[in-house]
Amino acid sequence: MILAHRVSFEHFVEDPDGLQVRHKCPCGANKKCVNPEHLRLGTNEDNVLDRKSEGGYMSAKAVAMEKYLLSENDVSAIRAMHLTGRFSNSEISGLFNIESLCVELSLRGLRNGK
Repeated sequence: MILAHRVSFEHFVEDPDGLQVRHKCPCGANKKCVNPEHLRLGTNEDNVLDRKSEGGYMSAKAVAMEKYLLSENDVSAIRAMHLTGRFSNSEISGLFNIESLCVELSLRGLRNGK
């Protein structure tokens, strides 16, 4: 899955070539913004620092729900399936039609150690 802001940046500015496309909207952190003038390239570390400085460092569960539109019930089901030990992350991702990364994020809980 390619996110809309990444497509916008690639079309109007340049190929991100392995870097992340970061949001820097003048009116605040609008993660749905696709205006190429409000986007810039950076590393994962840059993106994490942006999020921390904006006070919006989200839990892995929140990221998974926002990025892949999982409900609270979906995240709970993913965790329950994993705990049974009968399903691999790959199998779970196939059942929910999501990327394996999303399963990982759902299982990790909070990324900032809280």
